[in-house]
Amino acid sequence: MEEVILDITEHVTATMRDLGIDRAELARRMGVSEREITRLLAGDRDMFTREVLETLGKILGEEFDGTEFASRVPSRP
Repeated sequence: MEEVILDITEHVTATMRDLGIDRAELARRMGVSEREITRLLAGDRDMFTREVLETLGKILGEEFDGTEFASRVPSRP
């Protein structure tokens, strides 16, 4: 799971950089706090849900395929 999280955070960070989106802007677009984005980018395992990844995919567009990563995250009971 840690390898998947590392892949995701690296990909999100690179996509944000390419699109010129900072943490505050990503938080605003996702409707969450900047603190939650910081937790996500730091690899906080609790932040990695299918819903979050799919939302990232919608916000970051074709540059980030959240569904690709969501399929690699185990469902929570």
